[in-house]
Amino acid sequence: MKAKDICRVVIAAVSLLPVYGLGQKVDLPQGVWVNCDPPSGKNAVVVGPTVNAKNGSRAWVQVVSAVAPLEGMCLNTTTLWVSRGHLHPYQPIFTQSPVYPNLEGNGMQIVDWSPNGRLLLTEMWQWNTEPNDAPIPRTILVFEPQKAAKYQIDIYRLVDDQKTRDCEVQFDLFGFTPDGWVALRARISTFYDVDENETTKPKNLKCRESTQWLAINPLTQARRSIPSDFHATRYNNSN
Repeated sequence: MKAKDICRVVIAAVSLLPVYGLGQKVDLPQGVWVNCDPPSGKNAVVVGPTVNAKNGSRAWVQVVSAVAPLEGMCLNTTTLWVSRGHLHPYQPIFTQSPVYPNLEGNGMQIVDWSPNGRLLLTEMWQWNTEPNDAPIPRTILVFEPQKAAKYQIDIYRLVDDQKTRDCEVQFDLFGFTPDGWVALRARISTFYDVDENETTKPKNLKCRESTQWLAINPLTQARRSIPSDFHATRYNNSN
């Protein structure tokens, strides 16, 4: 199989469960790349564990890596399924389809439920399945299933005062604070193109670099500082 035929799906989960009926089944450990198989025409399907909230709500992620016959490559579709409890069926509340060209790959990690089970915190990835050296875009999405609402944490608001500079923001997502804000560590640094380095980059385009520990309200985007030794409590049960 050629490199361009490799479709990579990352599910950050403790375990992955097999799914039947949609092609090739996959039962693989955390942090693996999952491929469809263009030569054989077989799809790959991977499902993360069920993540239970304290109020009984449940959620899981499914990624289908499907063969695109004309292109001879893989196209990913990620679906987030949620149930309000054992007596309620699962419903798909979010689907990310492949974006062609350049973002055919996608995947999602469930991070945690909020303390009251109202909000579901996830991290989504999209990428180009063709060989390249581009970074994988990461997005923080928070869902409120009872209202069919989705909120995105706009991490680049942290550099609103540096819009004329070349900044990039990377983050480590911790989870929820006890009052339901999203806790993370953000690293603000200068973006260097492939032909740039610290010496050749114009000084006026360099970013004021910093590391910040923050809690962000997913509904309003308000933010506050948190201690650098913050440890997120887990409010879910996974199985």
